[in-house]
Amino acid sequence: GYIMASKRANLVLTFNELDLLKHIDKNEDCTEAFRKLISKGYRLSLEVTLKTLELPDELYSLFDYFQFDIKYFDENFDDISHSSLTLKRSIEKILKYKKRVVVSSVNSWSDMELRIQENLRYLAGDVISPFNEMILPINKKVTDKIKKIKKIVMEKDYKVLRLCDVIEA
Repeated sequence: GYIMASKRANLVLTFNELDLLKHIDKNEDCTEAFRKLISKGYRLSLEVTLKTLELPDELYSLFDYFQFDIKYFDENFDDISHSSLTLKRSIEKILKYKKRVVVSSVNSWSDMELRIQENLRYLAGDVISPFNEMILPINKKVTDKIKKIKKIVMEKDYKVLRLCDVIEA
């Protein structure tokens, strides 16, 4: 059983890393079950909740998206000043799979700027648009502010690259 026309619907099934770790028998190869889901047209997303990569490497490579929740890291790791560093390190570990990284609970403009500086592209949170059951357009002032932050970050990066070119010459 699967949902009819799922290949056209672009469905993404999300799994929690900690839940998978609890329920996967280390001796059992569960990658085949995930491959079957993929063959039926589903995309897979992993909600990353651990500091270290503890699932089999082959399993991580099957996911299309990796989700990180800032609020979860703030509540569950060290004190709040270290949670941002823990989040960044966790994201860096997952980048080797070359898949999309989605960061949610971006609830302040300083968080937004930091995530843009880290070159993350898929961001969600109340700072962008408060939760609503309806799909609502994003306020133009918000999109303008995000574009402005991105432009400033890109200009800083460009200046650093230019400085590197001058130093090398």
